[in-house]
Amino acid sequence: SLTASAETTSGTTGDCTWTLDGTVLTISGNGKMEDFLYGASWQGRRVTKVVIEDGVQNIGRWAFDNCINLEEAIIPNSVTKIEDNAFTFCTSLSKVTLPNSITCIPYEMFSHCSSLESIVIPDSVTTIEVMAFWHCNGLESITIPNSVTSINGGAFFGCDKLTDIYFSGSKEDKEKMFIDEGNETLINATWHYGEESPSAIKYGLVTENEEISAADALLILQASVGKVEFTDEQKTAADVNGDGTLSAPDALLVLQYSVKKITKFPVEG
Repeated sequence: SLTASAETTSGTTGDCTWTLDGTVLTISGNGKMEDFLYGASWQGRRVTKVVIEDGVQNIGRWAFDNCINLEEAIIPNSVTKIEDNAFTFCTSLSKVTLPNSITCIPYEMFSHCSSLESIVIPDSVTTIEVMAFWHCNGLESITIPNSVTSINGGAFFGCDKLTDIYFSGSKEDKEKMFIDEGNETLINATWHYGEESPSAIKYGLVTENEEISAADALLILQASVGKVEFTDEQKTAADVNGDGTLSAPDALLVLQYSVKKITKFPVEG
């Protein structure tokens, strides 16, 4: 079903609902999205940001295919599976937060996402499927965890700018990994062993301090009520519960972390 007003359009997809408010598309609910073999309702509309809310369990096939204005996608840990071709030809996509709950980067997930310059693969992933990053010709660096055991055919074919691989394992671990044909750009890049990407998100840290403290919690609380303005990087780091918004619960979690009541944030799995 679909309803529309001057600025907001909404409808249903599988077990979920979707709302397009201006150029921000939000998917919410508890359950699975449908597949979109014949195009999603928001295709052809201007979508610059996708927010998948906590509770959504999967992203349907072709869900955001050819959303050429899409720049950012936020995916929570409730999502355990992303179907094939989810972000194919999203040529403006430059920022993606992947959940630490998926085990596979599926077939052609980011095919032809030419604005994607770097990406962090979550620790939960074991397989990067065929053509997953096919012709992502702007991709320069990627962080791969030691959990990845298979990178299948042509996953990074056409990624001609790929220069740096930040691999959390050792050189010996990399030798055990199955890397199929068509991944010469990946193989020939510089591998940094036992390292995280320099651009890896430091969740909870929004100040210029080296360690998370109560000051970070206070700043997040102020940002949640509009008293201070965060950069995009700060917004991502502050969203420690992974629900796509800044709120008092984020600030509380950061405060608990600063006094060692918790050792890990929900967004980290």
